[in-house]
Amino acid sequence: MEAVLSFPLAFPAIGAPFGVALQGSAFPEQSFMHAYAAWRVDTLGPFRRIAEIGGGFGGLCAYLAGGDRTYTIYDLPYTNLLQGYFLLRCGLPVSLSGERPERIQVLPWWMINDPAARFDLVINQDSIPEMSPATGRAYIDRIKEIAPAFYSVNQEASAMNLRADRQLRVPEIIRAAGGYTRRSRNLFWLRDGYVEEFYLCGTTD
Repeated sequence: MEAVLSFPLAFPAIGAPFGVALQGSAFPEQSFMHAYAAWRVDTLGPFRRIAEIGGGFGGLCAYLAGGDRTYTIYDLPYTNLLQGYFLLRCGLPVSLSGERPERIQVLPWWMINDPAARFDLVINQDSIPEMSPATGRAYIDRIKEIAPAFYSVNQEASAMNLRADRQLRVPEIIRAAGGYTRRSRNLFWLRDGYVEEFYLCGTTD
C-alpha cells in the first residue's frame, strides 16, 4: 500500500497515538482516513498550492505536504497551536500567524480573506456542517474566489445542533451559492455516513 501511495502510512509518535501496532509503529484509525483522503486528492489533479479550512490536528496536511507543495490551514487560533505543534514535530517547515511564511502556513480563520490568498485546491473535512448558515455560506462564497477546485469530505445527517437549527449540507449550500460544477460524488468509504465531493469553482451547475 505504501508503494502505491508514495508516502508512509505509519502515524508519527506524537501525542500518544493509539491504534494497531505493526513493525514498531502505531496505525490509528485517523491515519487511514487521512491517507485515503490524501490519495484521493493526488488522483484528482497536480495541486501544488493547497488550503484546508479546519485542519483538525494537522493529520491530512502531514500526508499531503511533501515535496515542494505549499499548504495553508485556516482554523481557530487555539487549534492553530495544536496544528503547529504536530506539524513541527513531524519535521515539516511550518509558520504561524505573524512569522515569516514557510511552505506550510497555519493561520487563523479570518486570514482566508487576505486579498493575496490564491490556491489550486481548497479542502474541507468534517467542519462546514457544524457551522452556522451564515458562516458556512461565507466560506463557500470565498472558496470560489480563491481556488478553481474544492474537495469536501463531510457528513450529511442534518442533525439538530445547539443553535436550535439543523446542521448544514455542503451540496445544498453550494447549490444556493452557485458558481460550482460537481465532478464527482462518492461515499467516503472509511467513515460511515460521510460523502466526498469534488467541485470545479468559478463555473455554474
